[in-house]
Amino acid sequence: MKIGLLDHSRQRRLFYCLIGLLLAIVMTPQVVAASTTTVQDVVYRAELKTHMRWLIGNGKPGRLQELEARVEHHEAILQRGLGIGAAAGVLLTLVHVCIDYLRVRHSR
Repeated sequence: MKIGLLDHSRQRRLFYCLIGLLLAIVMTPQVVAASTTTVQDVVYRAELKTHMRWLIGNGKPGRLQELEARVEHHEAILQRGLGIGAAAGVLLTLVHVCIDYLRVRHSR
């Protein structure tokens, strides 16, 4: 990662956090009383910080990182399966070619 530039996964996580923050701000109910607004704001900010730490992570894997790891693991298993299937297909083809060769050779 270059200094000052974010890689694609970090940009995506930042985008999702900003969207979540905007949705949370839009969806926050408006309270008339000033004293309850202050308490509610403090609680809301604490919840928002906790939610953002859970999404991005603070040194530990967050939810998005866990999901990305699961997807990468699934893709690796899929690629491995495709490779094994291709190798089995080649091997089966060679076996059939050998059988046909032996049939032709021994039929003479």
